[in-house]
Amino acid sequence: MKRSHFFKATLLALLASTSGLVAGEKFKIESVFSSVLFKVRHMQTANAWGRFNKIDGSLDYDAADPTKSVLEITIDPTSIDTNSKKRDQHLVGPDFFNAKEFNKIIFKSTSIKKVSDEAYELTGKLTMLGVTKTITASGEFYGEGKSPKGDKIVGAEATFKVKRTDFGMNYGAPNIGDEVTLIVSIEALEAK
Repeated sequence: MKRSHFFKATLLALLASTSGLVAGEKFKIESVFSSVLFKVRHMQTANAWGRFNKIDGSLDYDAADPTKSVLEITIDPTSIDTNSKKRDQHLVGPDFFNAKEFNKIIFKSTSIKKVSDEAYELTGKLTMLGVTKTITASGEFYGEGKSPKGDKIVGAEATFKVKRTDFGMNYGAPNIGDEVTLIVSIEALEAK
């Protein structure tokens, strides 16, 4: 083995061992085929639903052991869509997402635990409004496939429950519920 190859292999092994990550295939989240939906209790009676229309992210996918995969998702809070422009304008303002100051919501997984053949528990760091909290979601891995162009794709869905007041979003409580359910469904395309 050439000396430069040896050092490169040693460096990669060291990085993998110190980060806890195993090298996998790189995928990019396909925003057209991915969704972030949410629901929150309104006036303590019914759920109000919405979605974020702009999401991005990546998946380091280990096909041999999906628990070694790493998912990172970025959401643009200004893309919120609750079927009411007036409400959406209020939500991106300082009472809620304060999107002028905090223009990204970021989730990065730190561990994935297999519960059954398709079910997983996904734990990671969620950063919103400048606050980072560890959250855990229940997830389902849908599997691998091929895009119409023959590229490899993978799909999964996870459900997160988040207390918005943990991130400093206190406006309207309790008439606007504290617990928000996020349903994140992704399709990721192999990066080239």
